[in-house]
Amino acid sequence: QGRHSGMSRDSTNGCAVIAPLIGYRHIKTPGRLPNSHIEHVVDKDCPPILNRIRAKHSLPHGAFIVPADVHDYLFDMNYMDPGIFGGVHGGSVLEDEHMDALIETLKEFPREDDAAAAFFFHEHVTAVLKSKDGYEFVDSLPHAPVGMGVRIMCTNAATLKVCLQWYCLSKFSPNNQAYIDRNAWNEDRAEVDPRIFQAYVWHQPQT
Repeated sequence: QGRHSGMSRDSTNGCAVIAPLIGYRHIKTPGRLPNSHIEHVVDKDCPPILNRIRAKHSLPHGAFIVPADVHDYLFDMNYMDPGIFGGVHGGSVLEDEHMDALIETLKEFPREDDAAAAFFFHEHVTAVLKSKDGYEFVDSLPHAPVGMGVRIMCTNAATLKVCLQWYCLSKFSPNNQAYIDRNAWNEDRAEVDPRIFQAYVWHQPQT
């Protein structure tokens, strides 16, 4: 979820800022987004924005910020163009109907158009990038064994769905699994359900 290198350059727990900024750079950058751009988001773009959002909401250093507050700030401060916002999807990661709504939204954009989503699950936000070449899942959180973030290329929408489900299933703890075994999905209790996800979508039509 970022790097710790002093208060002014600390992006720790900054995934809620990192993911949408990666998505926005993807949309605004011709061709495949270089790794150097992602590193720039983590090391340069994110920390000052993160500090200002935490200050606005009186949050302590290192605190997680909910994606809704991040998006409001990015739009209000003109870091992102509200005109390309494509809506919010959510529900249970184990319900095909809920996941398919997100996947189909990305799939239905014209092939030549770039799109992105910030995927919020278990207090972590990852980025989904859509281009004419397929989809990418981008996670800024270090992964074993190399201790770095990852980019997973998905050649089609079906592969993207499998990737997202694999990622989400890997996050369920034994307590989460016990809760799921005991309780059917109920939207009235969604906020305390470990299956819940949210995804914020953007789309840039080709001109």
